[in-house]
Amino acid sequence: MDLLEERILENYPKIHVDASFPAESMYLKRGYQIISYEKIATENGDFLCYHTMEKRAGQECL
Repeated sequence: MDLLEERILENYPKIHVDASFPAESMYLKRGYQIISYEKIATENGDFLCYHTMEKRAGQECL
């Protein structure tokens, strides 16, 4: 994952991900910040909930 982030940040100012709640702690430890909470209603009445997260160049892992 270090290599992927490095390659992305060579060409873009930030990385944006849609993170499931189970993956959120991993991204926080890698220096990502929560930007927003999202909720999408599905056809069967359930909801898909997740956070959008970003990491900018220079943000280090915890």
